[in-house]
Amino acid sequence: MLSDLTNLSGVFERIDFQIGAPLRPFEQLMACLPPASSALVPRPYRKLMCSPDSPIIHFYPESFEIDMNGKKNPWEGVNILPFIDVVLLKKTIEKDCPDNLLSPDERFRNGRGKVLCDTYDAAAKAPYPSCKRDSGG
Repeated sequence: MLSDLTNLSGVFERIDFQIGAPLRPFEQLMACLPPASSALVPRPYRKLMCSPDSPIIHFYPESFEIDMNGKKNPWEGVNILPFIDVVLLKKTIEKDCPDNLLSPDERFRNGRGKVLCDTYDAAAKAPYPSCKRDSGG
């Protein structure tokens, strides 16, 4: 409850955020997809999820516990998975899956785009053209 958030000044003094950059799209997928979904990432990335020789194979366990606290069905439970070491993930991808192994389309998809802020204007009557015409969107 919000009423529990009192005397937080001491907590805020101990917080030290390191400003970084967001993960690139394929890095994000590698951080959250299971090995069974490896077909969703480009071919060079797949071996990192499935090969026993992969330096990050421990991010993708074949079996894991499911916390069923108060749940009846397995899909309702919480999967107990290892935390992803983002620094190791990024270094491994940089070493084993450099961008030159990706197709031009994959390199485009793995890039960061412009930050857009959409707003709604009830008075606007004309259609608004897509800002992503060049990408088919």
